[in-house]
Amino acid sequence: MDFLRLENAFSKIIMENESLRTHFFLNSGNVFIKVSNDFKFKINRVKGKTNSIDEEIFTLTGPFDFTKDLLVRVYIIELKNSKKYLHMDLPHINSDGWSLNVMMQDLEEVYNQKPNGGKKYQFSDFQNINQSYMASNQYQVDKLFWENLYSNENESFKISSSRNIESLQSRKLSGVSIVMGISAEKMMALDQFAKKRKSTRFQILLVTYFIFLAKLNLSKKISIMIPVHNRRNKISEKIIGLITNAIIFKMDIDDELSIDDFLKSFEHEILKVIKHSRYPIEDLFEFWI
Repeated sequence: MDFLRLENAFSKIIMENESLRTHFFLNSGNVFIKVSNDFKFKINRVKGKTNSIDEEIFTLTGPFDFTKDLLVRVYIIELKNSKKYLHMDLPHINSDGWSLNVMMQDLEEVYNQKPNGGKKYQFSDFQNINQSYMASNQYQVDKLFWENLYSNENESFKISSSRNIESLQSRKLSGVSIVMGISAEKMMALDQFAKKRKSTRFQILLVTYFIFLAKLNLSKKISIMIPVHNRRNKISEKIIGLITNAIIFKMDIDDELSIDDFLKSFEHEILKVIKHSRYPIEDLFEFWI
């Protein structure tokens, strides 16, 4: 790989995408943004101290200064065993999982000097589309749906424990991250089960999570925040930016239902809320909190 050519390709991508060179400033409680055209970019070469790429990335990961930093960092990491990796670090304020796909497609095109496929759309184009939605009748339809669903809800999620844990409304819970591995055999069985039910792996795992939380919490009502893709046209699919939305999905857990019946109920409910998933999560909090 030609290192200088790769570095120049990233520089061109940054210049073509305003979201990667946007700075944020706080003044009197208001957030202001500035798109910078004057920037310096370089790929960081790192000699790793271990043979674990995960450990090396963990060591490199750090906060961004949103007032001056480019919102992308690129590393070439060489492990002790001489394996090399290309690593990109982007903060969530300007990107989501789909943005990485867009960046890799752009990188391949620029590095290999392929045609760029026409106009490069910016996050501001998505904002214009979203403003049109918020002024539309569909926004009001979605608002009414969520208002009817959650206007009478005023329950906090409380974990049953011998300790007195404050409710979620206090905003002081730090949360816990748990990573569990699933064997290839179990994943194959899960996929076969989902296929038989004409469902998806995500739906089966989410139902399992609902049941787990219900047993942990000893509650019949469980709400989970779920991210949604939110890229609804060809324009938004080509934009680097935080376009992902989220919905708050509620299920009533009925101990009398079989797993099969609960899955049917879940699938019915999830399809209803997905139809209204464009409604902004920040507006949804008005009904839920």
